[in-house]
Amino acid sequence: MLLFSMVVTVLIVEVLLSIVVKEKTVEIFEDDVIHDRYDSVVGWTNYKGITYRLEGREYSNSITTNDEGFVDAFWNITPEKGVKRIVALGDSFTEAVQVPREQRFTDILENISTHKGGSKLEILNFGVGGYSPCEEIRVWQKKANLYTPEIVIMFFYVGNDFQGNFDRYGSGVYCFVQDKKVKTGFNDVQHKNDFVEMTISKFFQETNIGLLLLRTLRYSSLSISVAELVGIEPHTSIVDLFDIEKNDTSYFGNTADILVAFARELQLENKKVYIVLIPHQAQVDLKILDSLANKFNYLPSRLDSNRPTEFLKNKLSSASIPFVDLTGNFRKAFNNGSMIYFQRDGHLTSDGHMLVANEVYQTLQSDDGKH
Repeated sequence: MLLFSMVVTVLIVEVLLSIVVKEKTVEIFEDDVIHDRYDSVVGWTNYKGITYRLEGREYSNSITTNDEGFVDAFWNITPEKGVKRIVALGDSFTEAVQVPREQRFTDILENISTHKGGSKLEILNFGVGGYSPCEEIRVWQKKANLYTPEIVIMFFYVGNDFQGNFDRYGSGVYCFVQDKKVKTGFNDVQHKNDFVEMTISKFFQETNIGLLLLRTLRYSSLSISVAELVGIEPHTSIVDLFDIEKNDTSYFGNTADILVAFARELQLENKKVYIVLIPHQAQVDLKILDSLANKFNYLPSRLDSNRPTEFLKNKLSSASIPFVDLTGNFRKAFNNGSMIYFQRDGHLTSDGHMLVANEVYQTLQSDDGKH
């Protein structure tokens, strides 16, 4: 009887909330929706061959995964004759479920190559939300390399890709450099703990009670997230990226060494490789950096928006690893009024994806002639 009364009460409050709150859809984070299929090789992937709708405050998209579990078309194991195949590795900025698939930078890049003549590009998008370079490298080692691309592009998001490249992370995948090669491993025990967290996350997204709690908290001043509700350890504060008083080597060095070793391995396999550096919003809209300084009671001079990118660029340059730094063009476009990032979500808008595609295309064209 008590249980029945509680259920009725919850339903009544849910109806009342739906009347009070004009926007009836909860912002759904892709990690909570499809990134919870256990994978004994890479920790987690998307469910294979599914279609679902992602509803958010700033976007609404239909998402379909292929038979490998990636948000892309179905791929043949070998490329068509005359087609230059590229593998794109990355996280949610590469997977890009916030925009229609044809507006992602990987798909735009394919279209640019078709319309401008020359070799046609086929880009296989292996991006998965929440991946760090460790997961991306493991995906390359176990899956993506089987598709025999000529070019490998790793899209590195400065905002969080420096984190997660140690021997303990959410998916249980870890990596390290040994004998100038990147070794990856999989901590299955850690993954099982994460799977429980993701199952609880699903409760908050797919049940009335969970949605009620989540909606109430999100529309309150607490602005709480699913990750906070289930006790997932948050990322290192974003302010650490820009804090000049932090030790560069200890904070960035591990990731830089991993990227350099991985790129050199690919070069030894006669593959072209590029590291594309996608800046954090605070590197583009410097008012955000000022807000961070105020939040942590730092002098503005203590935070350097270029710090993480310059460190990585110096490492890549000294190792002769090609890279594309998008920061300058992003700042220019932002100052000219372009909305590059979704304001709340923080991922790239269609304008942001167009900028990435054009910059990468120009780099490929200048390095290898007309594509």
